[in-house]
Amino acid sequence: MTVHNEVAHPARGADSQPWLQWYEPGISATIEVPSDSLPHVLARNAARYPTRTAIRYFGRTITYHRLEEEVNRFTSVLRQLGVRKGDRVALMLPNCPQMAIAIYGTWQAGAVVVPTSPLYSPSE
Repeated sequence: MTVHNEVAHPARGADSQPWLQWYEPGISATIEVPSDSLPHVLARNAARYPTRTAIRYFGRTITYHRLEEEVNRFTSVLRQLGVRKGDRVALMLPNCPQMAIAIYGTWQAGAVVVPTSPLYSPSE
């Protein structure tokens, strides 16, 4: 899928896309958007680069292979709990590896991620 802006070059400017005037020369207003899902991209990267680092967190690392394993495990648990395509899954986690695992696992199950903050007060 290709996303095209109405303006092909930043020098032309546009009322509907005023940010284009700030693009450096040579920066395209058109981008290629892959059609693959992010879980598919993760699986492909895990196959290509299983030992490469996917996540660094407080001095520890998780490889692409390990990340894919954890995502598959989380997806399996969601399915066992009855989560189906289109369901909403609320995630209340800080910015940590478990959040990435839960997001990818939820997407892989076909569900919609509903991120919430662990810092919310009870009334929120």
